[in-house]
Amino acid sequence: MQGIILYGPPASGKDTITGALHALDSRYVLFPRIKCGPGKASGYRMVSATELSELRAHGEILWENERYGSVYAVDRSGLREHLAAHTPVLHLGQPDAVEAVREEFFEVDWTVADLSCQLETAKTRLSKRGDVKLEDRLRT
Repeated sequence: MQGIILYGPPASGKDTITGALHALDSRYVLFPRIKCGPGKASGYRMVSATELSELRAHGEILWENERYGSVYAVDRSGLREHLAAHTPVLHLGQPDAVEAVREEFFEVDWTVADLSCQLETAKTRLSKRGDVKLEDRLRT
């Protein structure tokens, strides 16, 4: 089994690279993390606060973080199912998240790409996509 982790701040190119990988080989598929909260829903599996609590209670949450008024999470079962069907591409922004995934799924051959871009480039990209939390994202 193989997987890709694209690690980096907002607007560093994770979506663009994922799209290019999928265009080259349809086995590369974005792993939609869980999201609980307001804002963009595309690319996420949206859950309620109650559903997120239930996942936590059942030990399903491998990693979670809170940003921009929302909780983002990687769940064990979801990633396991994704690995069985695809070569998942995970978008992560914290080094501890990368390590948590690699430790939990140690049998997977993970390729980790550390992405970055200049602040002005990120600002331009975030503005073009109409990001309403521009200043918050630039502080990450």
